[in-house]
Order: sequence, then structure tokens, then C-alpha cells
Amino acid sequence: KDECPGIIEAYYPGFRGAQAINDVIFGAFNPGGKMAVTMYWSNYTFESNYLEMDLTAGNGKTYKYWRGTQALYPFGYGISYTNFTFKQDTSCNSPQYCITIENTGTREGHETLFVFVYPPSNISSSEPVSKMIRHLIEFDKFYLEKGSKTTYKYTLNINKDLILYNSKGQPTLFAGDYTIEFSNGVDQSVKNVVKVN
Repeated sequence: KDECPGIIEAYYPGFRGAQAINDVIFGAFNPGGKMAVTMYWSNYTFESNYLEMDLTAGNGKTYKYWRGTQALYPFGYGISYTNFTFKQDTSCNSPQYCITIENTGTREGHETLFVFVYPPSNISSSEPVSKMIRHLIEFDKFYLEKGSKTTYKYTLNINKDLILYNSKGQPTLFAGDYTIEFSNGVDQSVKNVVKVN
């Protein structure tokens, strides 16, 4: 990352791929894609046992469990030639959450909003889910002209959205404080705590 300012990994972009890549590199098109996987530093191979398929073992695997060296590009990361801000819209009340997304940059663009759940920290260590950092429950994508904004509305269903699986594989609503995060995967994050008794 320090030695190379950029890498293009295009796999097989098709016969129009070169033009599409050119349009992004030279600013004719504003990229809005997000990482569907986590890209780790090369030392990831020393920090994770590839012979162990348990996602929770050791430093864990995937964005849900990884506790090793900070990822090079985490799940959900993506760039844009414009800027967006996320703010809580206080006109909504729990269980509905409203997030205002505003394009504060100099050009149009696409932005993705992810809804993550962070499990309670008091789950017994005998439960594999106690090692989970967060998991994705929803996402949406928005196109906004410069200076424009929109409001994303999400109604939390505690008996669906906060369900995790216990050590026997049974769906369980664990007691404790859950955190609901509305994020763009890069630099915008709005968090709310939901208490479950």
C-alpha cells in the first residue's frame, strides 16, 4: 500500500472493460462500489490457520470475527470522487431509525448504507457468537446529486434482526445491549444502542 498508490484488479471485465476502467480512473464516472470481501495484509496467512474452518477460531475469519491485524481494505470499503455525511434524523423514534444521507461533495455519486448489528458484550464465552464483532442485516444504495440529500428509514424488528445462534444452532435472542450501526463502510457511522431484557 505504501509502495504502490493503486492496484486495478479487474478479473475479466469484458470487451468494454477497458473503457469503463478508463472512465473511472480519469473521472468521467464516479465509482460507488463497495468491497464484498475483506482484503487483508499479507501477514494474514501467519495470523490465521487455513486448515481450521471454524470462523471463530484463533483471530477469527471474515469481517464478522477477524481480530488480527487491521484489514487492508475491510468489508464494505469503497471510494468516491465526492463526499457524503450520515446524520441521525431525530424525527423518528425507536423502533424506527432514520438516517439523513447528504452529498456534501462537488459532484454526483452513489453511496451505500450498511446496517450492522454488534452483539452484546455480556454473552457467555461458551457461546461461539460471543466472538462475533458485528454482522450485516441490511443495506441500500442511493444516487445523490451534489448538495442533495435523502432519508433512509429502517424499522428494527427485535425478534428478527437481533436473532443470533447459540452453541446448539438454535435461534436465540440474547439479553444485553446491542448496537445498531448505520455506516458507509469508510468514514460515516451512526450508532444506536438497543437494550434487550
